[in-house]
Amino acid sequence: MDQKKTALPHFSKQPKSVDGAALVGVHLVGAMIFHGKLRTHAFLTYNNLKFDSNLTITVLQKILLEWEGILPPTLYLQLDNTVRENKNNILFAYLAMLLEKKVFTKIKLGFLLVGHTHDFVDQMFSRFSQPLRCENAFTMSRIRSMTESSYDPKPVTTILTQTWDFKHFIETEPKLFRTLNDITQNQQYKFKIASALEVRVWCKQFSTDNTWEPPAGVRNILHIDASRTILASEQVPLKSYAKIKRQTRRVQNIGPVVGRLEGEAEEIGRNISNNRRERLVGDMCWFWPVPPKRDEHAVDEPVAVTTTEEFRRRIFGQRRPIYSGPRRPPPGSAAADRAAHIGELTEIHDKSFLAVLADDETSFWICQVLKINRRNEEGEPTSVLIQWYATEDSNPYTGKFYPEKRRTNGKGRAALFRQEIDLEEVTVLSFNFNFIIARRLRKITERQIRTGLFRIARDKEASQPEGINRLSPARDSADDEETECSGPDLEDEEE
Repeated sequence: MDQKKTALPHFSKQPKSVDGAALVGVHLVGAMIFHGKLRTHAFLTYNNLKFDSNLTITVLQKILLEWEGILPPTLYLQLDNTVRENKNNILFAYLAMLLEKKVFTKIKLGFLLVGHTHDFVDQMFSRFSQPLRCENAFTMSRIRSMTESSYDPKPVTTILTQTWDFKHFIETEPKLFRTLNDITQNQQYKFKIASALEVRVWCKQFSTDNTWEPPAGVRNILHIDASRTILASEQVPLKSYAKIKRQTRRVQNIGPVVGRLEGEAEEIGRNISNNRRERLVGDMCWFWPVPPKRDEHAVDEPVAVTTTEEFRRRIFGQRRPIYSGPRRPPPGSAAADRAAHIGELTEIHDKSFLAVLADDETSFWICQVLKINRRNEEGEPTSVLIQWYATEDSNPYTGKFYPEKRRTNGKGRAALFRQEIDLEEVTVLSFNFNFIIARRLRKITERQIRTGLFRIARDKEASQPEGINRLSPARDSADDEETECSGPDLEDEEE
């Protein structure tokens, strides 16, 4: 709901002498539960709490914890199409964890399309704003009473002074989730436990689509760390309430207003104090809803619906299912064509750069081709003389690369580290690229390397190593001067 309607102190007709920028914003979140008898909820917060995914998760968590009776096996959730609060990886990780904890067996999540007509929640917000047009409200308790009396059935109204920092809980290294890309392109999602007892996510661009994509789903939860504690969200300082009282004193015949503000000063100061992150106690302690005992649930079957496919594609574009791993450019774009065209090894030439798989099979090394010594019958280079490049940055994707130097036998002046390698014994991730002016990798080169490393890790996880050549030059573990992206050691080095 629009914060301007509930800002404190609220005037049915705001005087010109009151500066709206000095008012305290109040955020209203509404929820409707369609399960048997209709139930409504309203949550009020000051604007010292961030209106992000932590607020949405706190609202859902409180509703589930206060649920009376047995929870249904499937949760149908419809949210507004906003990335800040709802359509993001933080909320998706929370929903997946509800399945990991066996609170539900399946969750179907839907987002309202841009430009949608008003739904039930919008109608409830309309009733909330009706008394605000005619009456003044100078305290949070008054806003609460007006909210409860403006709608039938009477909403359960809660004033939130803290939210759970679920974002910090899952993003602290090591991360508990895997980022899903292109979630903004789809409107329907399904969370379900797959055959391997893993929670997987499927998507559809529209509710009328017949199939969920991708066919095998995507796993976004890596593991659950029971040793972590979910803390309170960090709050931001709120505007001085003294300034608001000075503004209200400028209004004629507003003596009762000032008196009520001063009477609420202690409560308001306690609620909007700038609390930093701390362990939650009392009714704010986090615990998952108790999973009910259930039998085997039925499997949904797709319903055939006739759609104007071409018309939808012209308006909303082609389907882009979610995926994990390195981010890929949109299909059909020029960036996608450039990223897909890695080229043939026959195109390798002198002075070109190579990115090869490192020994640990999770990182890479950079080198420059100085001379091609031999080629095979297909014209592919097999033996090349290269110059290794290294970076001192812990993140090789953003670090600056310089020609690596080594001392011969650990003595004398350091010389450029050059050696001859056999390209048939290494895995080439990218080639024929150059650095930008700052001697860093280009974005397209970074994307090709990340994609190659991701495919190797995926194939290794699937126990299919026969299609991957993992041979690479040996490294000397005793060399303390090596960095993550420095070249390997060989006995024969050239000045």
